[in-house]
Amino acid sequence: MSHELRTPLNAILGFAQILSRDLKNMEPSVQEECLDHILNGGNHLLELINDVLDLSRVETGNLSVSMEPTAIAPLIREVLTLTEPLTAANQIDLIDNIFSDSNYFVQADRVRLRQVLLNLMSNAIKYNRPQGSVTLSCETDANDRLRISVTDTGLGIPAEHHKRLFQPFTRLEAHDNIIEGTGIGLTICKELMSLMGGEIHLESEVGKGSTFSIDLAFCKEPAGQVQQEKIPASLPSASVAQDVDSCVLYIEDNPANMQLVERIIQTHRPEVTLLVASNGQEGLTLARKYKPFLILLDLHMPQINGWDVFERLQQSPATQNIPVVAISANAMESDIKKTLKMGFAQYLTKPIILEEFLTMLNRNLGPAPSTPPPQK
Repeated sequence: MSHELRTPLNAILGFAQILSRDLKNMEPSVQEECLDHILNGGNHLLELINDVLDLSRVETGNLSVSMEPTAIAPLIREVLTLTEPLTAANQIDLIDNIFSDSNYFVQADRVRLRQVLLNLMSNAIKYNRPQGSVTLSCETDANDRLRISVTDTGLGIPAEHHKRLFQPFTRLEAHDNIIEGTGIGLTICKELMSLMGGEIHLESEVGKGSTFSIDLAFCKEPAGQVQQEKIPASLPSASVAQDVDSCVLYIEDNPANMQLVERIIQTHRPEVTLLVASNGQEGLTLARKYKPFLILLDLHMPQINGWDVFERLQQSPATQNIPVVAISANAMESDIKKTLKMGFAQYLTKPIILEEFLTMLNRNLGPAPSTPPPQK
């Protein structure tokens, strides 16, 4: 565990120190290279942390799933969209044999099933050969089970290593030194499939490739199932947001997090006025005084936590219609569902993903106004 954590931290802290010491004398291309290493190390560390937390919850019996009829076609489309950059970067052809079977439903936890499929897809792409292919397919059997298969054209895995692959921190020896990974993903996939009443299988031939398959209970399309995106009724229109100075309130007790959001807004939405409050009571006072277009709210704060702040905002006629977006380092699915059920407009997890944050601002405030042409 120490090795896995320190490896990405070495890149993050190492290149950050180089930037700190030598930034003024660096060529822009060298600066970009250092930043790329820091971002890649940070993303890898985040992936590792998420996997370790999931593994810990599995081992302690605290990982739960929410079973419901889940449509396969839109879930696969989402997975393909998320893995498309990785496919392009590795020059891998994708063969999708699932879209035509649009009426397939399984009993599963949609979020966890997506997690399993993303892991299998990313492995199939990363451990493939150059200009190889990944094939997705599915089939039903006589026992009302649906099998979803991910087949690659990689090096293949010797039979004696099959069981070991599903143990924590085990990776393919042939790629240990060239492909980044946590070595936990397949362990979690196996446990998640078990929690959902399913199984995971591996078939592989050395030199030809591997097929990872998952089996789940097949079910019929639920009657009247309509998935609609929840859009708060109080969102200001884009025209309104651009006609006046947009005001956003951020309630956050961590100075570094506060400065990060300030920098993002100064850089990408300079027309927005950002109010900041370092605790819940100060945030409530500013919300009632200025009635911002949007409130960004941390959940874990001393004295008054974010959930209590939200309830007090809802109790006041002056603030009850302001959309509130939770921004929290707590990524537990149960807390996210609880928060959204209370009426929050959206839930963003820390670390903040810049594009996701900007999309949230555009949704609530309207798109950023066009930059006026320079005056002659």
